[in-house]
Amino acid sequence: MTVRIDEVLATQVKAAAAAKGVPVEVYVEDALASYLRDGMAWDEDLDPAIDDAIGDEALRTGDTVPAEDVVAWMRSWFTPHELPKPAPTKR
Repeated sequence: MTVRIDEVLATQVKAAAAAKGVPVEVYVEDALASYLRDGMAWDEDLDPAIDDAIGDEALRTGDTVPAEDVVAWMRSWFTPHELPKPAPTKR
């Protein structure tokens, strides 16, 4: 298997492998196995501060969408009567 990563991540992986005293391939294999074994979700929020900043900005500007509108829209997905994406409302 071949995985392509950017140079910054490659440098970090090489440094981490060297610090552990193992080849890069072993480090990556161990890291992936650990990630999968420990059951971490692929959608885990690694930086909640970004979400907080987005939420704060929406509240500051008033550009928000009521949760019930989003839920109704999502429930309509893949049905014959899919609703249009709800538009932000100023509060």
